[in-house]
Amino acid sequence: MSRLSVAILLVVSLLTANILAGCAGTSEGTVERYIMQGKELVNQGQYDEAIKNYDEVIRLDPQHAGAYNNRGDSYRILGQYERAIEDFDEAIHLNPQLAPAYYNRGVAYDKLSQFERAIEDYNEAIRLDPHFAWTYYNRGLAYKLQGKMAESIADFEKFITLTNNPQWIEMARQQLEELSR
Repeated sequence: MSRLSVAILLVVSLLTANILAGCAGTSEGTVERYIMQGKELVNQGQYDEAIKNYDEVIRLDPQHAGAYNNRGDSYRILGQYERAIEDFDEAIHLNPQLAPAYYNRGVAYDKLSQFERAIEDYNEAIRLDPHFAWTYYNRGLAYKLQGKMAESIADFEKFITLTNNPQWIEMARQQLEELSR
């Protein structure tokens, strides 16, 4: 092989490597852009549009557990609880350490009045992230609805220790006051 052929092969190889690296970066950048847009749309209350963004992330990266979790949360907010649970199931399948997916699935189960399943998910979310205050609050509500007052009180008290937001603390104190009647 001549020196010219070797040089041409080297240049083509380098160009191909740069193109492929650029494509990978673009895909990753595109995925992150869709995730950020989805979050912005959720903040604006545009859940159907956010779902479209998460659909695109999943099309580009079917292993993106966060996209399933976020899309499920949008479905949950829209009242599509079964569909939301399917997405949370997939998020958990892809990343069993994703505490927010357990929490979100617990909230969806709560909305379906499946309190035992909700509590199981809240327990797992707490095991994975014991400082996630809202998990205690929602588990406290589920216990309250089951008539498990001691467990409910303990969770509302724990919630208060984990937050410094005065409004949230007041919400929990109101729950505790109701339980003490």
